Amino acid sequence: MLWIRSLVSEQFNELAREAEPGYPDPWRTLIRHLLSLRLLQIVKTEDADAQILMARMHRLVGALIQQEARDRSAELETALLAHADSRAQFLAEAWLDHKHRWEIDPLVALASQLIGQKRLEGARLADQIFVPLQALGRTSEARDLAQLSVRIREEIMGRSHPALATSYSNLALVEGDFGNLGASEELFRKALAIDEQNYSPDHPRIANNLNNLATLLQRLGRYAEAEPLVRRALVETERILGPEAPDFARSLNNLGVLLNETGRSNEAEE
Repeated sequence: MLWIRSLVSEQFNELAREAEPGYPDPWRTLIRHLLSLRLLQIVKTEDADAQILMARMHRLVGALIQQEARDRSAELETALLAHADSRAQFLAEAWLDHKHRWEIDPLVALASQLIGQKRLEGARLADQIFVPLQALGRTSEARDLAQLSVRIREEIMGRSHPALATSYSNLALVEGDFGNLGASEELFRKALAIDEQNYSPDHPRIANNLNNLATLLQRLGRYAEAEPLVRRALVETERILGPEAPDFARSLNNLGVLLNETGRSNEAEE
């Protein structure tokens, strides 16, 4: 409902403003009216103030909107996709706050619907919401979206497009969560090969791929293969992003873990 209010308010500014004390709130009045007619059905509310977060639209309302907005359907869809994109970007960090997590579900639904329509906007949206899904333990949903993203990008973009490397990396991460380490390694190597083909050796994406692959090889106990990748990622990350960058700290930590696991605890501590 917050999405709808934001979009509708672009045309009807009065619906964006909170009413003065003692005066009826236009937005709440409108929603109460639609609920009383059962044209909307509440799906999720916010406990703090019972604010409606998600509602299901009656099919007749959907049909009426499609009929009335036929000439503006492309315009309205563009506005919706832009809003969804901005919310997904917001959630990249904001998902840590529980009160924002309700937005993940509509984003997942929209991404799945768009991919089902063979539209690349769905794959982009899937990339954006992958991190909160994985971090919150919703690994089955994360894997489903990553698989769909890989499929649609391979079909439309081919197997060498840099966007596909992101889909491969996401799927590799979640396959690792499921313990499918062989599949994870293959996907990480595909992502690295695509990015090496499309970017210069000093691009941050290359260093990130190296870290991902090295971490997996460590899990597999293949330390001799992992160490040169970690060291290369460390050098490149420091040179590109500087010694204060979080990615540099990640590379340092990866090297420290590897050294400790291979019996070089003094070097690891340093």
